[in-house]
Amino acid sequence: MLGSMDRISSSCAGELRAAIAGRVALPGEALYDEGSRVWNGAVRRRPAIIAFCKQPEDVRAAVRAARRRGLKLSVRSGGHDWAGRALRDDGPSSTSPGCGMW
Repeated sequence: MLGSMDRISSSCAGELRAAIAGRVALPGEALYDEGSRVWNGAVRRRPAIIAFCKQPEDVRAAVRAARRRGLKLSVRSGGHDWAGRALRDDGPSSTSPGCGMW
């Protein structure tokens, strides 16, 4: 049985998969580890959802989806913060690979 946060994450991921041009990853999925990695390998964050945004509309969709569910969203484009503050634990994360993410 899914917990409350798992249901919210799953619902948000489903909405994002239908709304954005980029891909969406949940914990345990292939792209998740790549998307949750930060420049400083000593820091490990575990976002609830990762949206790989390809265009500004994708970022807007991620912000709206998180807001509807009361989730705190982290947005990153470079991922080079030494303390790993580009990602937050247990919230959705919007990443922009076109801005030098990978």
